[in-house]
Amino acid sequence: MGSNFTQEQFDSRMGSDQRALISQLLNGPLRPMVERMLPRRVDGMFEKFMSATPIEDVRKIYANWLFDGKSRDTTTIPLGPAGTLEQIKVPFVTVENLGYFNLHQFGSYELFEKACTPADNKWLILAQPTYDLPVFSWQGEALAFFDHLLYGTENGYSQQAAVRYWVEGAERFEEAATFPPARAKTIRLELESAGADTAVHRLVPGGAAEGSNSWAAVPIGLPVLGGLEDVANPTLAFELLVTEEMLLAGAVTAHLRFSCNEIDSYVVARLSRVDTAGERHHLSLGALRPAGRTVDLGAGSAVEIAVNSGDRRPLVPGRPVDLRFSLTPAPTLLLVGDRLRLDVASRTDLLRKGVGEGFAHFDLPVPPYLSRNTLHFGGGSWIEVDRN
Repeated sequence: MGSNFTQEQFDSRMGSDQRALISQLLNGPLRPMVERMLPRRVDGMFEKFMSATPIEDVRKIYANWLFDGKSRDTTTIPLGPAGTLEQIKVPFVTVENLGYFNLHQFGSYELFEKACTPADNKWLILAQPTYDLPVFSWQGEALAFFDHLLYGTENGYSQQAAVRYWVEGAERFEEAATFPPARAKTIRLELESAGADTAVHRLVPGGAAEGSNSWAAVPIGLPVLGGLEDVANPTLAFELLVTEEMLLAGAVTAHLRFSCNEIDSYVVARLSRVDTAGERHHLSLGALRPAGRTVDLGAGSAVEIAVNSGDRRPLVPGRPVDLRFSLTPAPTLLLVGDRLRLDVASRTDLLRKGVGEGFAHFDLPVPPYLSRNTLHFGGGSWIEVDRN
């Protein structure tokens, strides 16, 4: 809203010829300079967008989302085609950027899975995380698709695999007929305590010991004493040491046995690969408001647990509940000596990466409660990933 819908943007609206000329320049002679400058400036650009004032009509829409649109019956956001995807029969190719955690992170998978387009006329591409302005990366793909579809050009597009997905760590594309790939086998890693809350805890293949660990939830922007994080840890961390090479590609699911000493909070989970040099590679992110934890069984896909956030059930302080939600898919190659790491917190700014690093992610508002949040182990808390 702060980038596209300010009065300045409306006043400077360009004609189609101007836009075409600028596109030719930015994607032609000036392209190398743009690629050098953009990563250094994009985080500052996003801060500017967030502080901008949109036009009044857009602010009214935003006010409805914040204050009035608490359910699907009261929101002004249209329902969209999610419930009628089976009516789609036209050929298509859909590209998902694996770094766009806040933008359309599950729609491509549901479209590819549920559309009734013949299997040999639909394609899904999971692209490496990148933030690109102007969005030029996949226009060549689009041209090849339309040349094949509309002109019958023998350019090899009909022989493309139905699914191509980027594998972090291997730095290459893999191919499959479906996503998750048919060969994928789900493995469960249970959460287990390693002692003090601030320790790095364990992900174990099964049989986790009973126990619990907690973290402190402080809503973003709330004024608190300096140094509070030193005495009240804001995150929990869990790791699995990789002892044999494995490729993960498919759904990433969290099931957390959770309690809180307030009536609501926020839970953010992040999956990473830590290589043998100790560098962390950002993979996957998911979030859930515990009071809006009801699973919508009629929606979602093989990689998404859809949640009806309008069905709110306030927590009873101290009483555990089960939270089940999806993290974004994150194909990755784990090598011997790597560590698969899960981090849990209550704010996105504690776990996200910058847009300049390829991850388009924005800080999310959270319920305004200072709370102590606890995960309970012994079979009640785990993550599942698809191994290929």
